[in-house]
Amino acid sequence: ATSSLIGTQTPLGIIPCGTANAFANAVGIPNSIEGACRVILLGETRPVDIATCNGKPMILKLDIGFGAETLEK
Repeated sequence: ATSSLIGTQTPLGIIPCGTANAFANAVGIPNSIEGACRVILLGETRPVDIATCNGKPMILKLDIGFGAETLEK
């Protein structure tokens, strides 16, 4: 679980699919499985902020303004 990684130096490999695409795009991970695996295999890491919702950690791209309004419509 994501909570097991908080505060550690253990990396989380992300292969985008579903809602992970927005997060992967926001942190510069390629949208293809091959590209994402290349990033993982090369050991390219970057820190990310973790939010909590109802006491549980979450990592998901938050969009406000134009993007949110467009998705709503």
